Amino acid sequence: MLIWYRFLKEQHIAFIVDVRRFPRSTVPEYNRENLETKLPQFGISYIFMGDIPWVDSAEVATANIQLSLRGVAEAISKGSMSKLL
Repeated sequence: MLIWYRFLKEQHIAFIVDVRRFPRSTVPEYNRENLETKLPQFGISYIFMGDIPWVDSAEVATANIQLSLRGVAEAISKGSMSKLL
């Protein structure tokens, strides 16, 4: 798992946005709690957005994600990322 974190850092990944409604995995390292703890140790921010209101329509769900990610992009461009975390 350490290799994965190093890979993300080497690729200059600044943050991970988790849009899973239920942020659990069969691989414990990918559970929300572990990502929230480990990613910052490598200088990578973890943003949970799985609480976006999901609906049956994939089109509406996609629009909700796009709006939310637009807010993240605006915060990054304004240098106010810490307000989201």
